[in-house]
Amino acid sequence: MPSSSFRVAALAALAVTPLCVALWDEPAPQPNGPFQRTHRCHAITGADVIVRPGERVDDATIVIRNGIIEAIGTDVAIPDDARLWPCDEMVIHAGFIEPTKMIDVEHDAQAGTHWNKNIHPELNLAQTLNAGLTDADAKALRKAGYCVAAMHPATGILRGTGTVSTTDDAARDRRQYAADLPHNASFDRGGWGGGGPGSQMGAIALARQVLMDARWHAAATAAAERNVLESPARRDDLDALLSASLGEQPMLFETNDVKEAMRVGSLAQELGLDVWILGSGTEYRDLAGVQSLDAPIITPVKFPDRPKLDTINAAKRIPLRTMQAWEQAPTNLRRLRDAGIAPLVTTHGLSKPNDVYGALQQAIKAGLTPDEALAAVTTAPAALLGLQDRCGTIEVGQAAHLVVRSDDPFAHDSKIQTVWVSGRPTVYEQATLATLKGSGLLLIGGHMASADIDTSKKSLNLTLADDTKVKAKGFDLTGHQLTATIDGRALGQQQWVRLAAVITDDGLIGRAVLPDGTTLPLTFGLLPEDETDTDAKADATVKEDVKVAEADTTPPDPVSGTWNGQLEIPDADFSPPVILVLEREGESITGTIEVMASVMPLADATWNPNDGSLHFTQTMQGGMEAKIDVVIEGDSMSGTATGPMGEVALEASRETQANTGVVAGDRSDDEDDIRFTGIPEAIGFPLGARGRMTHAKQQHTRIEHATLWTCAPSGLIEDGCLIVRNGKLAYVGPTHAAPGRDDEVVIDATGMHISPGLIDCHSHTGISGGVNEFSSACTAHVGIGDVVAADDMNWYRQLAGGLTAANQLHGSANPIGGRNSVVKLRWGQPARAFSVHNAPKGIKFALGENVKRSSGRYPDTRMGVESFIRDRFAAAEHYTQTWDRWNNLSEEAQLTERPPRWDARLETLAEIIAGDRLIHCHSYRQDEILALLRTCEDYGIRIGTLQHILEGYKVADAIADHGAGASSFSDWW
Repeated sequence: MPSSSFRVAALAALAVTPLCVALWDEPAPQPNGPFQRTHRCHAITGADVIVRPGERVDDATIVIRNGIIEAIGTDVAIPDDARLWPCDEMVIHAGFIEPTKMIDVEHDAQAGTHWNKNIHPELNLAQTLNAGLTDADAKALRKAGYCVAAMHPATGILRGTGTVSTTDDAARDRRQYAADLPHNASFDRGGWGGGGPGSQMGAIALARQVLMDARWHAAATAAAERNVLESPARRDDLDALLSASLGEQPMLFETNDVKEAMRVGSLAQELGLDVWILGSGTEYRDLAGVQSLDAPIITPVKFPDRPKLDTINAAKRIPLRTMQAWEQAPTNLRRLRDAGIAPLVTTHGLSKPNDVYGALQQAIKAGLTPDEALAAVTTAPAALLGLQDRCGTIEVGQAAHLVVRSDDPFAHDSKIQTVWVSGRPTVYEQATLATLKGSGLLLIGGHMASADIDTSKKSLNLTLADDTKVKAKGFDLTGHQLTATIDGRALGQQQWVRLAAVITDDGLIGRAVLPDGTTLPLTFGLLPEDETDTDAKADATVKEDVKVAEADTTPPDPVSGTWNGQLEIPDADFSPPVILVLEREGESITGTIEVMASVMPLADATWNPNDGSLHFTQTMQGGMEAKIDVVIEGDSMSGTATGPMGEVALEASRETQANTGVVAGDRSDDEDDIRFTGIPEAIGFPLGARGRMTHAKQQHTRIEHATLWTCAPSGLIEDGCLIVRNGKLAYVGPTHAAPGRDDEVVIDATGMHISPGLIDCHSHTGISGGVNEFSSACTAHVGIGDVVAADDMNWYRQLAGGLTAANQLHGSANPIGGRNSVVKLRWGQPARAFSVHNAPKGIKFALGENVKRSSGRYPDTRMGVESFIRDRFAAAEHYTQTWDRWNNLSEEAQLTERPPRWDARLETLAEIIAGDRLIHCHSYRQDEILALLRTCEDYGIRIGTLQHILEGYKVADAIADHGAGASSFSDWW
C-alpha cells in the first residue's frame, strides 16, 4: 500500500503531467490480459480551421488532450505523446449542435401526476431510464457533423424537461451537459383518450389552467407550511412546472405554423412566460408578428417539395398558395435575419439529419451567408443552451467537437472525412488523402531494403540484399496514416514487425515496433521515375477514366427513387397527392407511401422486370389489407391502390430533381440557380391568390348621389351623401346639404345603394383546430379568441357578400360551450387586427339533440341538460363567494390561510352570473327554451341571444319578457 505522502505526490504529478487516459481511470472491470491503453492525445495538422463563423486560421495545428482542445495555431508544438493526424488541404469547423431533437418516451401515470395523460411536466429525460439518444439517432447525427444534441420529450401538451448530450458512438461515452434547458410544450390536440382536449383552443385552455395551478399549488403549500394547515395533495407535475409558470425557466413551444407561434406569444404575454419557439418554417408569412414575440425562433429547414406541374391537369390542381410556399420557404432564414432575429436551425422534420446541408445550401442561394448558416448550427444554439464556454467554437479549453471535411461546410461537393466528438474520432471518408506509388529505399534503424509501394493497391514489397522477397501483410491506409506488418527476417528478427508511418510528399516517415517492444525509426524515399514509368502511369490513368465513363453510363435502377403522383378517387372533387419512396437492394424492395400526411411503410414487394409490374401487399393497423398494383415504364408509374377508400387509380412519375435543390444528372449549377432567380421580395398576406400586398388604409371618403339605407330614424335617403373621417361616419344626409369637400376621396355612387355592413351574430368562420371542444360537457374555459385564423379564405368571400363583422362562436356539442370572439373582417391583416376588444363578452350554450348523449358523456337526457346547467351555476356562485371572502380579508389575514384556486371554467360562469358575459344559446324545442329561461331567471342571468331552429315562435313572448334577442334558422327546415 503506497504511503500517504506518496499518494499525495502522485496526485500532484497527475495534475500537471499530460497523460493518455487508460481504462483504469474509470470504474470498470479490470482487463484479464495485457494492459489496454486508450490514446487521448492527438495533433491535427495542416488544415484550414474555422475557429468561429467569420474567423479562420489557415494551415493550423490543433492539439487535443483528453477530449479538450489544448492548443490551436500555426506555430503549435506537437507533444511527444500525440498521435499525428495530417489534414492538409482539409477544412475543420466546430461540430454542429442540434437544439431540438424530439424523443418519444413512454410515461406512466403515477401518484402526484396529472389526470390528463397529455400533461406530464414532471418528466425529466436526464433522470429517466433509457431516455435519450438511441445508437441509431447518435450515428445519424454524428454522420451529419452533429456532436451535441439537446433532446426534448416529443408528445403531449406540457411535456417535461429534456437533456443535452454528446453524440459519441458508445452510449457510455455520451456526456450529459448541464445546459439551460426549457420546459417543452405544444398545443397538441390529445383526442378523446385521457380526457382530451379535442381542439387546439382546448389545448391552450388546458395549458393556461395547469400553469395557473402550478402557481396556486406553490402558494397553497407555502401557506400550509407557514400556518400548520392541511397541505394540498402531492402534485409532482405542478411542482415541476412552477419555475416555468413564473417565467423563471424558458418554455419551448413546438408550433405547426406561424399562427400557432403568435398564439404562444399571446399566452406568454398573458401569463408572463419566457418562451422559445420551435418554428414551422412559415415565419416569413408574418414577420412583424414574429418580431413582436421577442423570442428565440428555432427554425426547421424541411422545405416543401416542388409542386408537380408536369401536366395541364396537375398544374390546375396546384393552388397559388402552394406554389408560393415552395418558392418562398428557402428565404425564411434570410428574412428572419433581416428582421433582426438570429437564425437558429434544427433538423426537426427532416428525413435524416444529413439533409440539413441541402436545405442550408438552398437558404444560402436565397440570401443567407455561409457564415450565418454555420452560426445557425454552432454558435447560436450553443449560446441558447448556455454551452458557449464548452462547444460551438474551436478554442483552447473547449470540448474537442470537430468536423474535418474536404471543403467549406456548405460547398457543393464538401464531404465529411472525420467527426471528432469529445476527442474521439469517427472516420467516414475512406478515400485516401494521400497516395504513394513507386520504388525506393526503406530504412528501418540500421537495416536497408529496396521496396515497391502502391497505396492504391495496398501493397508494400521488400527485396532484401540476398534477393529474398518480403510482402507486407495487414496493409491499411486511413488519410495519411499507413500501417502494415512485415516478416521480421528483414530486420534479423524471428517474428513479425509492426510498421506505422505517415505519407509525405515523396516518401514515408514513421516507426517500426519489434516483438520485444523496441521502437526503431522508419523512413522511405522514392527513387526518380523514368519515362517508361510515366508512360505506364498515363496508360493506367486512361484505362481508369474509361472505366469511370463506362460506369457512368450504367442504366439507373427501374424501381428506386421518389415517385410523386395522385390518387384519382371516383366522384370526388379532389385528387389526394401521393408520394412513394422506393429502394431496391438485390431482390428486396422496401419503401414508404405517404397519402394526405399519413405515412405507411412498404415491404415484401413482387417485381417482374419483364413487364415492369410491381405489387405490394401491406397489412394496416386494424388488420385491413392495402395493395398497390402498378406498372413502371421509365419514369412513369400507373396502376391502382386499394385501401380504406376502395380501389382507386394511381398515377405517378419519378423525381429527377432532389428535394434538396441539387439537380440530378448532368444539369449544371447555373441551371440549378434558376430556381432561386427572381423570387419576389414582397409577398401578400395571407399567402395565396387573394392576399393583399399592403393593409387597407383609412382615408377621408365622400360618397355622393347614392340611395342610403340608414336603418335609423332617417330612413331611406335618396340622392344621399355619406362622409367618412378617421374611420367614423361624419355626415349622413342629402348630397346638396353635405359640407364642402376638403381632402376627401370623392366617389360618385349614382344609381347605387349603401346600407350598414352586415353582422353575422352566429359564425364559425376562421377558427383553427376545431370548432368544438368535445372533451367535457362544460368547456367554459376555452375561448375562440385563442384560435382566430385570419387567412381563412371564407373571410374574403363573406366580405365580398357585404359582411363586415362576425360573432365567432363555439360549436353546439356541449351544454356549456366556449367563450365567443367578436371580429371585424380586416382581410389582409393578421388575427391580432381582427379582434374587437371592447365588444360585449359572450359564451355559447346549447340544448337538445346536439348535447344530449345516449352514451359516453353526461348528461344523457334533456332533463339532465337542465340539471347540469343549474349545477354549474350553483358551483359558480360558491366560487364567487369564496373569492369575495378572500378579497375582503386583510393582507395579514390572507397570510394565515390557503388561497382559493383560480378556475377558468368557474371564472367564466361567474361572469355570466354577474352580467358581464351574455349567453348565446342554440335550441330546438319550446320546453327546453323555457327551462333555460327559468334557470337563468332563478340566477338573475340575462340571455343575449336564443338561436331557435324549430319552435322559437311558440315561446316568443317568454323570450321577449326575458329581454333576449333571437336569431332564427327556421328557413333551413
